[in-house]
Amino acid sequence: MQKGAAVDRYAVIHTKLEYFSVNVFCSNHNKIRRDEAWVEWFVAEVYPSIKDDERIEVLLGNTDLGVG
Repeated sequence: MQKGAAVDRYAVIHTKLEYFSVNVFCSNHNKIRRDEAWVEWFVAEVYPSIKDDERIEVLLGNTDLGVG
């Protein structure tokens, strides 16, 4: 997903839902790998503007729910 598309989707979701989660992919046994550059961009550019919004839950790692 392009970075601009992520911001556009966030804007749409944010205006349509009362509550939602952003789950940033974590690498596992699959061939698909986590894009660390995208995660760094998300943490620097998007996360600061949503971190204090009680309607949004952000999961950056697979232990953020206390599991793992």
